Amino acid sequence: MLNMKKISLLLFLLLAGMANAQMYTATYSLGNISGPINFITATPTACPGTLVINNIPNGNVIDSVRMSYNFFTTLSGFQNVLNQRSFVACPTFSTTETQLTLPVVSGPGTTVSYNRRVTIADGQVVNGPLTFIMYAGSADPLAFASCSNAQNVIVNGTWVVNVYTSSAGSSCQLPTALQAPFVGHDSAQLSWTQANSSINSWQVTYGPVGAPFSSYTIQNASATTAALTGLQQATAYLAFTRAICAAGDTSPWSAPVNFTTDTMPCMQPDSTWWFKRGNSIAAFYWTSVHPTASVDFEYGLAGFIRGTGTLRTDLRNDSVRINNFQGLVYQYYLRTNCDLSQSNWAGPFTFSMSTTSVASPTAGLLRHYPQPVRETLTLELQREVRYELRDVLGRMILAGDLAAGTQQVSFGAFSAGVYWLDLINDNQRQRVKVLFQP
Repeated sequence: MLNMKKISLLLFLLLAGMANAQMYTATYSLGNISGPINFITATPTACPGTLVINNIPNGNVIDSVRMSYNFFTTLSGFQNVLNQRSFVACPTFSTTETQLTLPVVSGPGTTVSYNRRVTIADGQVVNGPLTFIMYAGSADPLAFASCSNAQNVIVNGTWVVNVYTSSAGSSCQLPTALQAPFVGHDSAQLSWTQANSSINSWQVTYGPVGAPFSSYTIQNASATTAALTGLQQATAYLAFTRAICAAGDTSPWSAPVNFTTDTMPCMQPDSTWWFKRGNSIAAFYWTSVHPTASVDFEYGLAGFIRGTGTLRTDLRNDSVRINNFQGLVYQYYLRTNCDLSQSNWAGPFTFSMSTTSVASPTAGLLRHYPQPVRETLTLELQREVRYELRDVLGRMILAGDLAAGTQQVSFGAFSAGVYWLDLINDNQRQRVKVLFQP
């Protein structure tokens, strides 16, 4: 009975959170927001932009406000983006930012994208339209600026305001200092501070930047930390937390933390092997487990220093053919390029063109694809082999015989993960790593 009560409470809190927590958004689209020159203090000036949000229900509490905008300097590049200045006022509550916002940029450029939290309306109760005013300009006293100017402006249609609210009336204390101390390619760790030690239950909500707040994932937490899983790689996220004091009594959502997930880990190519093709030609094969990877291949005389050999880059297949070897001993290295990152170099691997045409020790696998496997793995075999499929713990889950030629192994009955495929022929064993992602 106690468990059913707990489940009912959690369901109630989840539904209440989805109903009460909301995001309201508006975009300024009345023209560029231009400002004065020598803009060095947060003082109201001519040429601001005014944005009004009308659809927030009266009585809602503003948990936090986040703004984004693109600040354009000049087409010619003769003015420095480091002179950009902006600040925001909220006449609804007679509050104003006291510090000018400065760009944080590296390298040349004429446009800076801002995405920042504005705190001047935090905790306020909405009672009618909510108004924000954006002031912008340049700290350069020699800059070009006027109300109709096309330089030193916040570009029309790029100033977006997101207001996060919750229902009023709770005395439940707000969590603070929300942060993301760890962010991976598909997961993140959140932590926060709760001053009231009697509170021992929280909710966390998170979703991609720009997605509707109502679509965010909500999960419960029993400590001031939370693990977020199943995230998309290379994606910007926003996350919030709030305290649960009792059934139906929650704090407003905290100020958000934003973080961006990394790219999928880039793994070295594995299962590399080679075949001679006559006296001066060789073909090299490997396996790459990243779905969008390319491979760099570098080779040279045995003992060469990597970086001084012959380099082949951006190889999209799982093999390369090299000509004009001269019957000497060579070495080669491989690495994988995965979107925005690279693996370490694998190697050196040694091969010789001074012997008769034989393959390096292998059971006869020429190539296999795709990687990762969605349902079926295709094998191109030089000879008949016996195969044994093992899970990541080494337990054999499938075995059989495959004839020479193009053959297939189905993974449809298995769970997603890493598997090892062993191919055996004439006491030679070749192992292939297979990533199954249905």
